[in-house]
Amino acid sequence: MKKHIAPALALAFVTITTIPAAVAETGEQIFGMLCSACHKVPDNDAANSLSEHAGMEESMLPIETGQTTYNAPPIVEVKKRYLREYPQREQFVAHIKAWVLSPAADKALLPEILRHSALMPELGLAEDQAEKVAEFIYQADF
Repeated sequence: MKKHIAPALALAFVTITTIPAAVAETGEQIFGMLCSACHKVPDNDAANSLSEHAGMEESMLPIETGQTTYNAPPIVEVKKRYLREYPQREQFVAHIKAWVLSPAADKALLPEILRHSALMPELGLAEDQAEKVAEFIYQADF
């Protein structure tokens, strides 16, 4: 019986994380279901609350906001860093998409974060879903 618990838990995790994303039609929906659990998105009242973290990547994590602790860099900081490296839409989307599909420490644009947090897990998204997420991040006014 114990032999079957680990595979069952792994299957449950994959099912829980991939089925909702499979039904999501937009990058915003996928981002909301998967990405926002770890990457803080500022609300309208706190749009400037992340300024204390700007340029201070080493002290970015964890970020505690009331009842939630975020263990990944705020999406605002991720977007800023990617825009600095890849200002053109096509490049930005391609690199975010590649990261989402296959996160790797040697590809990290925020490598200092890895001293404070685990590498982002693979989310099991299809290529078109990863592209939708990347497009959403590029176009969103965080």
